[in-house]
Amino acid sequence: MTFGNLRNIFSEQFHRIGIAIFALLLALAFTDTGAFAQDTVQVRNGDHPTFSRIVFDWNDPVEYSAAIIGDKLRLTFDQAATPDFGVLPVEPVRFLGDPSYSIEDGRLVVTMDLREPGRLHHFVMDNKVVIDVIQVAAQATAEEREEVAEEEYVDAVRKDPVKITSLSEQMVQSAPPASNADFAVRVSGTRDVPVLTYPWDREVKAAVFIRHNILWVVFEGKAVIDQSALSAWIGPNSTISSFQEVPHENATIFIYTLAPGYFVKATKEEHAWTVALKPNYSVAMLPIDIGQQRGSGNGENFFFSFEGVGSLFTVKDPIVGDRLFMATASEPSQGVIKSREYPEFRVLETAQGIAVELFSDQLDLVRYRNGVGISSEKGLSMSRSRLSSKFVMEKDEQADGEQTAEDVRLIDLSKWKAGLDRHADFNENRRELLYALSRVTDDERNQARWDLARFYLGNGFAADARGVLELMREQEPELLESPEYRAVLGVTNILSRRYEEAVKLLTHKGLATELDAYLWRSVAEEALGKDEKVLADYRKGSDILSLHEPRDRARFLLSAIRAAYRTGDLEFMADQMTILRKYPLSAEQLTELDYWQAKLTELSGNREKAEGEYDKVIKAGVRKTSAWAKLALVNSELESDKINAAEAIDRLEKLRFAWRGDDFELELLSRLGELYVQQNEYRTGLETLRQAATYFKNNDKTRELTKEMSAIYRDLFLEGEADRLAPIKAVALYNDYRELTPLGPDGDLMTRRLADRLVSVDLLDKAAEILDHQIKHRLKGIAQADVASRLAMIYILDNKPQEALKILRFTRQAQTPEDIERRRRLIEARALVELGSFEEAEVMLSEYQGTEVEQLRSDIYWKSENWPQVIAHSNSQLGSRWQSEQPLTPEERLTVLRLAVALSLADEDEGLATVRTHYMDHMRNGRYADAFEVITARQQRSGDDIRRLTQSIASVDRLETFMDAYRSEFASNSN
Repeated sequence: MTFGNLRNIFSEQFHRIGIAIFALLLALAFTDTGAFAQDTVQVRNGDHPTFSRIVFDWNDPVEYSAAIIGDKLRLTFDQAATPDFGVLPVEPVRFLGDPSYSIEDGRLVVTMDLREPGRLHHFVMDNKVVIDVIQVAAQATAEEREEVAEEEYVDAVRKDPVKITSLSEQMVQSAPPASNADFAVRVSGTRDVPVLTYPWDREVKAAVFIRHNILWVVFEGKAVIDQSALSAWIGPNSTISSFQEVPHENATIFIYTLAPGYFVKATKEEHAWTVALKPNYSVAMLPIDIGQQRGSGNGENFFFSFEGVGSLFTVKDPIVGDRLFMATASEPSQGVIKSREYPEFRVLETAQGIAVELFSDQLDLVRYRNGVGISSEKGLSMSRSRLSSKFVMEKDEQADGEQTAEDVRLIDLSKWKAGLDRHADFNENRRELLYALSRVTDDERNQARWDLARFYLGNGFAADARGVLELMREQEPELLESPEYRAVLGVTNILSRRYEEAVKLLTHKGLATELDAYLWRSVAEEALGKDEKVLADYRKGSDILSLHEPRDRARFLLSAIRAAYRTGDLEFMADQMTILRKYPLSAEQLTELDYWQAKLTELSGNREKAEGEYDKVIKAGVRKTSAWAKLALVNSELESDKINAAEAIDRLEKLRFAWRGDDFELELLSRLGELYVQQNEYRTGLETLRQAATYFKNNDKTRELTKEMSAIYRDLFLEGEADRLAPIKAVALYNDYRELTPLGPDGDLMTRRLADRLVSVDLLDKAAEILDHQIKHRLKGIAQADVASRLAMIYILDNKPQEALKILRFTRQAQTPEDIERRRRLIEARALVELGSFEEAEVMLSEYQGTEVEQLRSDIYWKSENWPQVIAHSNSQLGSRWQSEQPLTPEERLTVLRLAVALSLADEDEGLATVRTHYMDHMRNGRYADAFEVITARQQRSGDDIRRLTQSIASVDRLETFMDAYRSEFASNSN
């Protein structure tokens, strides 16, 4: 190969590289640069026999919309991100291909080609957005295609690794009850997570639990229950593969064979019991306390402590063959939250009631008013080393392979509180932990810090814990990807009142299956006013509510109760209050519960009783709840006209420092602001509302508060409420809250009306200041040019013609509507007249006609003392007006006076006499009458006297018509 050939090859390669670089730069120039700063969202895809699936795996929850438009699928997400489509662009799935995306207004928009006709289905699972396009058979009716697609889709998605909610989520199947049945079971949910409902017509106690993948549902009393509706939900590939009834003379018992890995939750509405299967760990919300109890005879008893004890049953398991002891309970979701094994029996974890495997025939089972006891004549073979006068919870380990409470809890404050030695006090434990930290190597340091941070957190020292955790992250930034670390740091932020940071930490795909995180996140969201999210997260996490300490259970429940109240879900609120009353509560928690009870009483319409309950809370003397109750009492008494607005304001002002920093202060300031506005104390009202919006800028309610302030501002300056205020107070209020001025035509009209009012009362500099700000900061184009003409008029009225010319020339547009351009040109001519540029002004008016133009020309001749032109122009304007008997207008009277002055100064006595003759009767009574009489009188006076008199008169009203006309225009606009 020759050197020339090599040179040609290199030249060609460099040419191609140059083109590629140029293309890349060109693409960058026309690409939304914001996209480069966004996170990446992973996109997965897969084909199934009857549908194609696309999964967007976001780090955080995201709102979205999905639609098929023509032959395109369009997805819009409310966050910006860069999607990683993987191989999808080159290897499309059956129904979808050719993906593309753009960032529009901070949102990710994805489009894909619809390669075959299909039906769209989409849903959210944790932070995943799942999009399915489902096959529709070509040869079938619409109804048949829907049924076939539904069946095939449901069967197919069960095998998909992404757990989903199918199209039949809300479908409820029920068959007519058999002729001899008391009722039929109803089945809802999906084949993956079915929900069984038993609609009893009377109060029935129940026991519900899972043992060896067998679901037991036990009701006291006999009934015939038709379960034919379940036949469509069972099979070898379904969650429930079979079911049967276990005969018993005093109970109705069903057992259901389940797929592995399911848990159960039991709830009740009126008399109907609902048994819901769940893929996530779930425990009863009302834990039944269990433990050893000192007996009156030999040995020790074992006791289950709970109210509402139902019937006791001993049943033989038809599958395993052993004996089970069961007791039903009345309260829904009241069960044993941890399984324990002893030499003679094993306590099972239950969703409802109690269940015990009996290993010995020598056990006695006794029902008491407040629980159930297990004893033996010879005494139970149990350790007596940790007995108390009541009962002590055992700490036995779970059997291998079973999920325990510790497995599902990331946050265990009571355990961490104990430190290294549960028998030592706080200071001793802290010294030991600090000493251990001082002795470790650099590689071991974060583990020692981890122990110390959790110890601080468990003992309530959130700030100290946070400091240690931040040191850990400085050494290992990757810790932020650890679910355990994020959870602990998130809770630390909650207890430090750093709620927004806490929500960000606890909202992560690594915590998507951690029920602990949902409960703690609901607390932070409640503090931020995100009530809908509070209830959604609380419902997800409440399955393990009873695993937490009573203090934390109450914390979670109270957050849910507050959110339920604000969203109007009073039934859910009342249910949670019923649960909360069964927990041991502190004085503060108990009075808050009483406060919410008073709220429910008030909402039920019994205001008098509610006010008495508020007074009880106030007298309890707990600072926070006392302040809440005082606010509620003021609102109630104001509503019932027991006090007026002024009295309410006085009482609420005294509450401003009673309790601060949460929703109470926000509500108090909001209410105060409303009352001040009702009393026409607009400045105080707006200032109070602004404080609320500023102090709680991250609260979702602040958005509504800002809307309220904008509505008040609108009423003031657009609807005329500000006319009640002195003009100087109105303009001060406008300037101080200018950020509330709405965008668009309404905001511009609001500004102009205020300016017009200020002009009408001669506050010209204030009016000019308002319009100048509007021109420079809000308006562009034609709107700017139009408002600039009004500002120029104000400058002329304020004897600032040079400023008028300046603003007119600054806002000159290439294309302006004819009416606006005419107005601007006439105002510019007026400014030139004021500056003495008469010829320039006259040239500017040469292409215009009309009354206003002629008045301007008259002013030009008058001010330039061109008396012959004044005479000619005045005669032209008046014509034969003297022949009409109609009174002269103010403009016509001025024109007659100017004509007389010009004739006098031009020494045209004959013309002056004619004017007197023609207009004496018209000018006799009214404006300028005396001046007209003096100027046109026939008395013999020296020429100098006449000249001095007429010049004096000429200097007085030379532009009066113009000024009056402009002022009247502003005055009419301000009304």
